Parts: sequence; structure tokens; C-alpha cells
Amino acid sequence: MAKISSPSRMKILRKIGVSLWPWRHMTFKQLEKLDKIVQKQSKQTILLERKKKRTQFAYQLQAKQVVKALYGHLNTSYFISFYKKSMKMIGKSNINFFSQLERRLDCIIYRANFVTSLQEARQLISHQKISVNNILINKSGYLVKPGDIISILSNEKEIQAKSITNFLNRPATLKALNDKGSLQNKKNRTNLSKKVFYKPVHLEINYYTLTLVYLYTPQQLYYPVQLPLQHIARVFNKG
Repeated sequence: MAKISSPSRMKILRKIGVSLWPWRHMTFKQLEKLDKIVQKQSKQTILLERKKKRTQFAYQLQAKQVVKALYGHLNTSYFISFYKKSMKMIGKSNINFFSQLERRLDCIIYRANFVTSLQEARQLISHQKISVNNILINKSGYLVKPGDIISILSNEKEIQAKSITNFLNRPATLKALNDKGSLQNKKNRTNLSKKVFYKPVHLEINYYTLTLVYLYTPQQLYYPVQLPLQHIARVFNKG
């Protein structure tokens, strides 16, 4: 089983310099801090590029941090083994790599917006609240196949439905929807306009019954940050 760590939200923001969760409540102090981090990183990048002193290691480290943050901080060795498998598949390795990661059960539940985080998805799965084709699954990394039907157990549906409703009615969620995911400070110096929610086309979702069908393996994916694909290949293509 892949090892998972859970660093704090601000620690991730400091590393990446962008909010991956614009619907999460952040205080004005945190927003101001994030703004300073973005400006500092931007200045450092320009300065280092001028001096041509930014090493490949620095680019690769940032690429690894982005991927780990997007997929809930799985162990690096897990990503390496996944990348090796993607290289044996037909097509581009980078696309295959991310497409296969999107087949993970925890990722699918999160993409369907049944939960607000990958950690919450993993908790539901580990507590055996999720079934695939009417079979209880307790492994977050279970790879779903096209045509599989994923559903939340009947005795858990009402609780999860309330959780989804409460999440949608939170002031931070409503603000993120109205602002289209932009984060701005008082002086409007930083404008990180990001898409907040989207409906995955590779999933057929029924929010009334909290059931979904995995239609096909996606080839085009949306991420809240730009992925440095060339560096990702170098990071995870080991051995």
C-alpha cells in the first residue's frame, strides 16, 4: 500500500505558490502571505533565469511537489512504479501516467465532488462505505475499469448528501464560485484566476443516488496548476 503523508495546507501553498483549493476558507492574513510568496517566487524565477543558475534539480523538485500535492501525497516510489507501467503502454508516457492515476478509486470519488478532499475519499473507502459493482472496496488505490458502477452505501448516503449540501452552502464555497476561483488582495496585485469546479466528462454522475459510472480512461484532464511535463518525466522515469 502506498504511504500517505498529510502536510499542512499552508506548507503546500508555500512550496507551490498557488492555492489548489480555492473553495477552502483562508483568512486575510493567509491570503496576504500567499500573495507575498507568489511575488517572491516570481522575482526569484526571473532573477535565476537571468543568471541561468536555476538547476534541473530545482525544476524537478518543484514538479514532484506539484504532482504529490495533486494526488494526496502518495509515496514517490508509488509514482515511479506507475510511470514505469505507463511507459509500456501505447501512447505518450506522460498522458498515460496521469490517465492511470485518475483511475484510482479515491481520485474518482473526489473528481465527482462526492467529497471535498482526497483524504475524505480515503476515509470513506477505508471504512468500507464505497462499493464497486456492489462489492465493498477498502483500497484507495483500487483501479477502476470502464463500465464499473461506483456507489456510496445506502446507510451512508444521507450523511454524505448533507455533507455535500453543507459544503456547497459554505460562504467560502459560494465566494469561490462567484469569484471563479480568483485570489486577490486589497491592492489587486495578484490575480490567480482558476476554474473551481468542473464536471468530468469521463464520469456519468447521479447526484440524487450518489452513484456514478466510470465511462472511459480520460486523455484530457484539468488541473488548477500548469504541469511541467518534461520535468515530471525526468523525476519519475527512474531505473
